[in-house]
Amino acid sequence: MKYKLLITLILVFSASCKSNRQEKDLLKDLISVKIQKINSLELDAGNEDMTILNSIVKDASIVCLGESRHDLREQFKLKNRLVKHLIEELGFRTFALEASFPYAYRLNDYLNAGAGDLNQIMSEMPGWFLWDTQEMLELFIWLKEFNSQTDDKVKFYGFDIVAPNDALDQIFNYLERVGDEYSNSIQDLDFGREFINDNHWPTTLEQFTTISEERKSMIKKNVDQLYQTLEKEEGNFTNNSSEQEFQWILKLAYSVKEAIHMFLTNDRIQMGLIRDEAMANLCSWIIGREGKTIIWAHNVHIANAEFTMSMFPGQKIKGMGAWLAEEFNDKLISIGGTFGKGEFRHEGRNFQPPNEATIDGLMAQLDLDNLIVDLRGAANQPGLNKWLNSENSMRGQEFEMFCVPIDAFDALFYTNNVSKVQYNRTTIERMRN
Repeated sequence: MKYKLLITLILVFSASCKSNRQEKDLLKDLISVKIQKINSLELDAGNEDMTILNSIVKDASIVCLGESRHDLREQFKLKNRLVKHLIEELGFRTFALEASFPYAYRLNDYLNAGAGDLNQIMSEMPGWFLWDTQEMLELFIWLKEFNSQTDDKVKFYGFDIVAPNDALDQIFNYLERVGDEYSNSIQDLDFGREFINDNHWPTTLEQFTTISEERKSMIKKNVDQLYQTLEKEEGNFTNNSSEQEFQWILKLAYSVKEAIHMFLTNDRIQMGLIRDEAMANLCSWIIGREGKTIIWAHNVHIANAEFTMSMFPGQKIKGMGAWLAEEFNDKLISIGGTFGKGEFRHEGRNFQPPNEATIDGLMAQLDLDNLIVDLRGAANQPGLNKWLNSENSMRGQEFEMFCVPIDAFDALFYTNNVSKVQYNRTTIERMRN
């Protein structure tokens, strides 16, 4: 018995030593490839510690910037610096955010013409509880200042479909203005608008579960008809407005159609797939219209390849990034976000240091507060290459994401200590109420 126990202990110890050696070899390989330490998270810092982006991006015309969660202050601030470098040094002139596609033109009008009040525009944006923060405000103030000093201005778009009421208002106003006979009947059609909450799409999803199957069929038929009618009568509508304006209205109708299809499904996986494919199509349209584009979204939306999530075990998910990667290939770069530890003090919530075997954990072992690493530059390191091509996990928004690192991301950024984003005053009041 003692002999067997001794053998077992020796085997366990040997396995542990082997595991530790493997971890150290991974770190050695990782350190030997190109890593850039980020010296500051402040937007007014110089671009000297961002030069790794030049070799990561190269000739790519689309750069996707991910994040672990939508509420991490330090990740937002580091992403602000990435956006700034891409604009100032690499000539990107379009910034697209995981925010309402129909509403976002208001922010674009502010950034390019100074129209409206920035605080009000941000507080009224659908999904205000995600984006109405001091960190995003800082970025938009910088973008406005940048645009004021150049004729080659940055344009802003949203690409999310979850707020269709705003889109329907714009479509109805357009049809009335161009004098189309269809406008007399369209507003009487049932689109289920009383169930749509543009400010909080989970509420919309819940409300749609209360609708009868018969009415659901009618709503779906009506949104399909709206899009098909606009598409079919393109010539007439263009003659009465302009090609550019009509294409905007047509894309609004597409976003409405896909949003309603999403809300009508009872399958959460299918709902996500509809949303991500629609967001990919809208991003593709934006890129075709504007050229070099920065796309800001969650890691699960920008991953270049299929992945799984802890909440849906074994279910392969194809996100927006995978759709875009198929279309744009090496013209697209995806940079995922990782983090170490931190706390949300006012919520009494702590994020413990990550497991060393995870994607976040390996980044944490580099012992730098903030960094960027080019994963593609690590492929010629045998031990690291095996790790890069094996499924691993990273933390998300109350879930774990499982992916093959080198397939999902071209590069990663890491923030060691994180805290909660700082909401703007209007949002703080709304949350309190």
